[in-house]
Formats: sequence, C-alpha cells, structure tokens
Amino acid sequence: MNICVISDTHLQNDFSLIPPQAIKIIKKSELVVHCGDIVSNNAYEYFKSLNKYFVAVQGNWDYDLPFLEVKDMLEIEGFKVGITHGHLRVKPTLTTEINVLSMFAGNLPDIIFFGHTHQIKDKFFGKVRLINPGSLIEGKKSLMQVNIVKNKVEVSVKYF
Repeated sequence: MNICVISDTHLQNDFSLIPPQAIKIIKKSELVVHCGDIVSNNAYEYFKSLNKYFVAVQGNWDYDLPFLEVKDMLEIEGFKVGITHGHLRVKPTLTTEINVLSMFAGNLPDIIFFGHTHQIKDKFFGKVRLINPGSLIEGKKSLMQVNIVKNKVEVSVKYF
C-alpha cells in the first residue's frame, strides 16, 4: 500500500500554498494520512476532495475540527499503525517522541505517524518506528511516502 503522510499544513483557505507536486502525490496515493494541524474545516474538506481515502487526527491548532480524534490506530498490510499529532504531553519533561509513544501505552503499534515538531523523522524507538513527515507548508516543505508491501516498510521523503 502506498501511503502519503502529511502534517502541519496550517491552512485556512489559501490552498495555492500546497506545492503542485504534493497535490499529485496526494491524489495518486492509496491512502493519505494527515497528522494534525489542518486548522480549518475548509482545508479538511479540501484534502478529502483530493483523495477519498483520507484519515486525519486532531492537532493543537484544530479548534474548528472537534470531530477529529487525537489518535487513531489502523491495520495496514499486517502492521499496526498509530497516528497522532504529538502535542499532548504525558509528562512535560519528556521528548516529543517519548510522549508520542506514551499515547499508545498498552497497545504499541509497529509504526507511529506523528507531526507537531515540523521536523522530519524516521527512526526506531525499540521496535516502534516513528515517522514524522515535517510540514507540507512551512519551512522546508515536505511529505513522506510510505510503501508497505509484504512485511516491508519503505519510507521516502519528498521535498518541495
């Protein structure tokens, strides 16, 4: 399965801020995961219009999207995949990564997609792979393409 992972779009209405190449990837992906900070219902509906297989979680700027959960769990090709934004602090002194892992305590997934830091990350914490696509709109614009096939996870970063 080809998954497009995005986060921290911080959009109200100006969808021209989304790089055209990113839109092409979003449209072609088998699943699009947004790790929060969509910001507006207009942006949420826009992303849904680009790909009907769209999943999103609530970030700290998603006041207009109270229907989104702060975390989600999917099963994809035999992998348990957790999704969260990463803004909730189990303990303020812990790193974002440890807090993200703590969100799934008792039911750790194989992979966790998260955002919040606007920093690209693909690393293992124990047996859990943490993947952060960075921000699609701010700074070095990026997304992650995650391909899960036959017990193998391949990750690539796309910069715009």
